[in-house]
Amino acid sequence: MDIVIEQYLYEKKKILSSNLKIVDNATYNDRFSICKLCNFYEKYEDNPEIFRCTKCGCAGFNIMIQNYQCPLKPSKWKK
Repeated sequence: MDIVIEQYLYEKKKILSSNLKIVDNATYNDRFSICKLCNFYEKYEDNPEIFRCTKCGCAGFNIMIQNYQCPLKPSKWKK
């Protein structure tokens, strides 16, 4: 398995098993759709679920975390 995919899955598992509040599927999909249209979105060719925000450096994990907001001012995500 590609090291990028392995690391992504490891980090995703850590977040999901942590005490962080995770967004529901609708919010996750909404945020992901917004990110895909952003100029700072950089997709990973080998897996469409993995991307990087070139603004904050997030590897797609932060969209799962309820209290995290898009780093752009104003935020592109709904509160």
